[in-house]
Amino acid sequence: MGTFLEEYKILDESCKVLLESDVGVTEYINIMKEVPEKYSVQINGWTDDFKKLKRSRAIRNKIVHEVGKCEENLSTLLDVDWLKNFYCRIKEEQDPLSLYNKIIRKEQEESENTGDKKKLPLWSKILTGGLALGSAIAAIVAAVLSKKDK
Repeated sequence: MGTFLEEYKILDESCKVLLESDVGVTEYINIMKEVPEKYSVQINGWTDDFKKLKRSRAIRNKIVHEVGKCEENLSTLLDVDWLKNFYCRIKEEQDPLSLYNKIIRKEQEESENTGDKKKLPLWSKILTGGLALGSAIAAIVAAVLSKKDK
């Protein structure tokens, strides 16, 4: 089993690639903040995932930036398991932003069928292209990270 920081780095690198951002998990959180409530309430676990992402980022920041803080005192095995599970959900396109993306795509298709074109925010366009490739990109990120460790 990986450590909290190892699992966080894997998740962060995946988010960087998927969201075309330098600040991976932070960008994921920022996008979640921007999703209208009418969509977020349709996705089971949205609020819990949002809180756990923020908690994980806070733990990571304390470990990395505060003197004398170590992951053994700040994180639990449940935190590590959650990070691994969330990463797997990204690969399987079952994470909150992938599910949101599916809702947006469906709305887009329905509006195109009725001739009513909706203007989507820029980040939803990124999601439309990015998270649909979640499994492939996550596998590439994992391969790159495993080579770094060797």
